[in-house]
Amino acid sequence: MSSIRRETLRFKNSEIFEFWLRNNRNVSNYIKGKISYEIDSELSKLICTKARNLSNFIKLKWNKQTRNENAFRKYNKKWLSRETISVIPKKINTIGRPKLTYDDSCERNKRRLASELASQQGDNAQLLVHAASISAKKSHATDLKFVLKQVAISPNRPSKIREVLNTSHKEVTPVSPDEALKFVLENGLTKKVYSNMRQLKIKHNCSIYPTYDKVHKSKLKCRPDEIKANESSVEVSLQNLLDHTAKRILEYQDDVLCTMDVEESILISSYGFDGSTGHSLLKQKFVENTSESFDHSLFVTSVIPIKIISSAGNKEHILTENHNIKKQIEELKSLQYTLSNGKKIKVKYNLYMTLIDGKVLNVLTETKSAHQCPTCHAGPKEFRTIRNFDSPNFEPKTDALKYGLNPLHAWMRSFDFVLKVSYKLDLKKWQVRGAEEKRILAEKKQKIQKEFLLQMGLHVDKPKANGSGNTNDGNTARRAFSRTDFLASITGINIVFK
Repeated sequence: MSSIRRETLRFKNSEIFEFWLRNNRNVSNYIKGKISYEIDSELSKLICTKARNLSNFIKLKWNKQTRNENAFRKYNKKWLSRETISVIPKKINTIGRPKLTYDDSCERNKRRLASELASQQGDNAQLLVHAASISAKKSHATDLKFVLKQVAISPNRPSKIREVLNTSHKEVTPVSPDEALKFVLENGLTKKVYSNMRQLKIKHNCSIYPTYDKVHKSKLKCRPDEIKANESSVEVSLQNLLDHTAKRILEYQDDVLCTMDVEESILISSYGFDGSTGHSLLKQKFVENTSESFDHSLFVTSVIPIKIISSAGNKEHILTENHNIKKQIEELKSLQYTLSNGKKIKVKYNLYMTLIDGKVLNVLTETKSAHQCPTCHAGPKEFRTIRNFDSPNFEPKTDALKYGLNPLHAWMRSFDFVLKVSYKLDLKKWQVRGAEEKRILAEKKQKIQKEFLLQMGLHVDKPKANGSGNTNDGNTARRAFSRTDFLASITGINIVFK
């Protein structure tokens, strides 16, 4: 009975090159000389093939160095110092079942062979690791040799290596298009920045972000239906906007709602209007040359389920938009939504105009002067002369209370009031008349502005360069009120705590 085993032969590259150089560029006889057993025709043919491949490899390096022996030895010094390993099949006559090498064995036989070797060495793990490291060094398995050496350095090193391997093999969770859209919007990423970041992740074998096309499709899902746009306006009906908002909320809470016994709900939203000026005038021709065909100002009506952007504008715009929104509110229909488990939910809509600023509130409550209270219509004269706050003059108008007590711009308006009072403390007059009084007011204002800059680093009550308002913004007011001691010393207004 005969069987075939594989025999591993090692040839020094320097000897192969010498033989190749001195024997007409052929190394087949060199390989055959290393084999100690009988060579049949099949084995001879295999040796000739391996020799031809090896000769061609050496010839390629030889031609690269222009057939110069000294240059070859210089630029291939590392290769000449190494060995070439070749596996040659060997026929042997055996009795009974042939024994397999470790590489040719099945997993079960590999475990048996490893167990026998461990038993021969007294189950000494450190000795076996050291032996494996030496074997890896001889076979030029540098990576395996390095790992085995690190394992044998200290008893704690294997646990650290195991921790690193467990961490690196954790399952990578891809980012959904909705999560990617949220990340893009929250961080203000452009399409190019997002795509470059995604490509960098892919380059490092960590493809977790979806393509920008999927992110764009997810963004389109955030838009309501039937948006109408022209060169001077963009609008969507209130019914479509609320239906879309309700559907998106129910969609995200589908898992929770399926476990609850809910058949009807109310979506409470705020709405309002706001004007924005000071935008750039673009060099663009409008087809319709009307007063609305200018891009330096905007008038926006917003409906948001959690909060809303307040509005300000001229009286006609506000009253027209208020009438339009009220009409759409009266025509609103309930939404019928079907959950994934088949359960139906009815959504009704309640809207409150609560987030509006003082200009809009004055128009809606027919308050004639900005100095009057929009809730009770009392003016500076009543506040200055009447000490009884239970007076009918301060009784709120019922219709004005539905707009709520608006906190918008409270910091800025309070700070403006403190500044105006401080400017006129020396004059003790609310209305300043005459050149002398105006001079005193201007000098006091300049002095207070200078003190704010020196003591708190704040530019107060100065017009902005683009003409849109002054420097008394929310951040300036908050910083001023955060240091009441400085605020009091600069303005001359006493601090009273109750």
